[in-house]
Amino acid sequence: MTIGETLARARRDAGLTVAQVSARTCIRETIILGIERDDYAPCGGDFYARGHIRSIARVVGTDPVPLIAEYDATIRAPEEITAAQALEPTMPIRAVPKRRTNWTAILAAVLLAAVGFLGFRLLFSSHQTAAPAAASRPAHHAAVRPSQAARAAHRKPAPTPT
Repeated sequence: MTIGETLARARRDAGLTVAQVSARTCIRETIILGIERDDYAPCGGDFYARGHIRSIARVVGTDPVPLIAEYDATIRAPEEITAAQALEPTMPIRAVPKRRTNWTAILAAVLLAAVGFLGFRLLFSSHQTAAPAAASRPAHHAAVRPSQAARAAHRKPAPTPT
């Protein structure tokens, strides 16, 4: 008896429909029907076919170990790799050498920033020094300190000796 026939008979003996097995295993009904006909193409490969056989066998109450062994002996292609082999790296993993700091680029950036700052300061300081000094003095200082001529005009004449 084939794997598919064994699973189909166990499903019928358990009183389950394909839809019930599909609901319990989360495997599509078309895949279950294919496995019962010994068509493993819809499974998507040996890895998945073995998992589906194992799940269906557990739900229908059959031991999955002999079914998997039969699948491996009769159907599984010998040149195909297992999941563990598929996850192995094909090339050895090498450590990437650490890059050295590029001091030339850092020095150039600092120098460019310094030249830019100095240029900015020179440009704006020349505009501020060109303004007349009197204009920079607040207007209230001129009102507080009258000129010497104004002070003399407001003074009383000194008494004359008689």
